[in-house]
Amino acid sequence: MKISTNNDIKLRSVQFALCAFFVLMLLGSVNAGFVRSYLTMSISIAEDGGANVREELRFYMDSPQSVDLYKVSLKATNNLAGWASRITLPDVRYHIDASNAQIMDVRIQPTSPDTCDYSQNTCYGTFVMEYKITPPTGEKGIVSMITGTKPRTISYLFNSRALLFETSLVAESYIPDMTTLEVKIPQGSRVVTVSPLPVEYSGADIVPSDATTFTWHGRLTISKFEIGYERKESLISEVTTFFTEMQNTVLTWLTSRDGITLVAVAIILIIGYAALQSKKSK
Repeated sequence: MKISTNNDIKLRSVQFALCAFFVLMLLGSVNAGFVRSYLTMSISIAEDGGANVREELRFYMDSPQSVDLYKVSLKATNNLAGWASRITLPDVRYHIDASNAQIMDVRIQPTSPDTCDYSQNTCYGTFVMEYKITPPTGEKGIVSMITGTKPRTISYLFNSRALLFETSLVAESYIPDMTTLEVKIPQGSRVVTVSPLPVEYSGADIVPSDATTFTWHGRLTISKFEIGYERKESLISEVTTFFTEMQNTVLTWLTSRDGITLVAVAIILIIGYAALQSKKSK
């Protein structure tokens, strides 16, 4: 007959406590209720066409179980999949289409419960997520960049296909109700076109050419969403870009089959010439 040691008893106690904890978590999640309140998405576009994105999802916890589950999740969950399974709100996700823009450096920063009732049986919470979008490559990016149309000028066009909000029954993308989208472009840009008019200029005929911040509230169709602007490069920047592109072109050609062949032939000729001169000197 095997006699349990103190270590065995402690181990079983810990295992029992863990099992009880997860059972309580599961029961709590069944009764937990999270209600979407508001979503704010801010996109700050950099000069290189990349962007910093911040998403804030505000929601209401309508029971003590949801408040407790959220508090536990603050300590136990730090990835998007985990939060999506706990909160079970459709907006706990990226609102950027990864097939149209590359996402990197994700940081999840949910805040502590706030605006609770007296007994803290109901509260509000805010799920905050920040990430970066890499500069455009090919057709992938938050903006497309066009050069050469004007001297020392780069044209930018916002890629509305990169936004991933909701889709109607007729397959039309739109920003839903209780949602705000804010887009910021670099200082010194010249606005060419903005459609539809952002709330900052809803009573104006046109958007000022030096505007840098544009805000829209849902419900709003994305199909005709458009932001176009230009930036003037400095002469130093243009010269630097020219030599960088020329250097890249030369390196690309030298590492190609024709370039390697020509370099090999040149080396053989140089060696042959050096050998011939050495022979003559003797």
